[in-house]
Amino acid sequence: MTVGSDAGRNVVARDLRSHPVTPNPRRNTLRASFDDLAGNTTIGILLTEFGAERIGHRHLDEATTFIVAGSGRTEVRSHEDSSPTWIEWSAGDMFAIPSNAWHRHESDAAAPARQLTVKSTPLMNALFGSRAFVRENPFSFDDRYAQAEAWTESLRVADWTEASSHRAAPAPLERSNLGDGVRASKLSLAGQRMLESWLVELGAGARTRTQRELVEQVFVVLGGSGDTTLFGDDSDPETFAWGVGDLVAIPLGLPHSHQASVDGARLLLVRNVFLELALGANRVAALTGNPGPGGDA
Repeated sequence: MTVGSDAGRNVVARDLRSHPVTPNPRRNTLRASFDDLAGNTTIGILLTEFGAERIGHRHLDEATTFIVAGSGRTEVRSHEDSSPTWIEWSAGDMFAIPSNAWHRHESDAAAPARQLTVKSTPLMNALFGSRAFVRENPFSFDDRYAQAEAWTESLRVADWTEASSHRAAPAPLERSNLGDGVRASKLSLAGQRMLESWLVELGAGARTRTQRELVEQVFVVLGGSGDTTLFGDDSDPETFAWGVGDLVAIPLGLPHSHQASVDGARLLLVRNVFLELALGANRVAALTGNPGPGGDA
């Protein structure tokens, strides 16, 4: 795992497209785990490379997947005897599988695929203390399966390959509460409750207001470049640069701000809002003085 040269914290992994991966014989894949990035304890972050197809499985925990490289498709079955739904994807796409739906991924034969998956697995494991409860639970989230538009197609969030017919993500909206030149839109994915996905755009030279949030969060740099500054209570600020393909995590509750270069920046942000849900939005805002990303639009 490569850390930003200007930062003393383990908060950034460089270019996911070429980041080293190691064998995972149990799954017949290659992988790199970023579970400990920024000291995360409620979200798991896994980069997986595979050819042909991965072993089908199911899990209660929520998962959001971004395609780093390659192309292929994912078979989803909401129930064991249901007809399959196929989600087509290529580099620059993202999608989510409804909780506990059986699924398997397969790549096109031309080249291996790379997927970055952000999951709520560590939180679920800590809450229930049982891998079997998360992986072998028969519960059916029928309400989520019925929201077909939110999960049966991948969303195009980055132009990392040639233009595709995949559904384009909604254009980010102006968010003056986050800073001048900052735009963001929340993405609706598979009825997820704990994992929030946001598409964020920073205009040329735009800087976000300093934020302090009770969420664990990571972002992938989809385009452009910039830097992030972390403000410690009893230490000097740390600033580290990031560019296309980098993965960045923000330590829980640490004040921070982001600034884009003259080229601007486009980010895919995934947040685990478990603490916000448990405490309530008003209490979180009072504790942190931060209103959050800017509503549900």
